[in-house]
Formats: sequence, structure tokens, C-alpha cells
Amino acid sequence: MLMIQFMENIGDLKLSAKRIGTLLKRGAELKITRPQAEALKHLYNWHDIKNRLGLTYLEFRRSLRAVIGCDDLVIIDCGGICVGITLEGHRHS
Repeated sequence: MLMIQFMENIGDLKLSAKRIGTLLKRGAELKITRPQAEALKHLYNWHDIKNRLGLTYLEFRRSLRAVIGCDDLVIIDCGGICVGITLEGHRHS
């Protein structure tokens, strides 16, 4: 039901099929740049995700999400703080 409503809303936005596919991707399916990957690894180590949340790096990477309406940004939850990572690897909370 939620997926049908989501698809109807996306239809209203007149997005291409390729862009819709990108929005539905997450985690390991989501293509990121090398600077984004380096920033993600930095966040994993800086926020001590392994000990605080009990996640491996791969599990943390799989929680990465695309941002609707912002093609060059991905977002990750670092245990209470959401951080956006740009294509260049800049991190914004």
C-alpha cells in the first residue's frame, strides 16, 4: 500500500524511470564516489559505530540512503545524528 502511494507521488513529479530506480536503491546497491566512500569510512571510525551501535562497516554501509530531490547527496544515520555526504565527500549534519 505504501509503495503504491509512493509510486503515485513519484508519478506526479514526472521523474524518469532511471531516477526512480536510483531513489529506491539503498545501501550496497547505491553507487557512491570514492570521496563519499572515504567520508563514510571516516564517519564509521569517528563515531565509533562498531562499539556504539554494534554494526560492522558493511552493515553501516548498507544503511546509506539516497535523498529525494538532491541527486548529489546520500544520507546516513550515525547513531542519533544524520549526516549527508556530498559527491566531493563533504559531510553535513
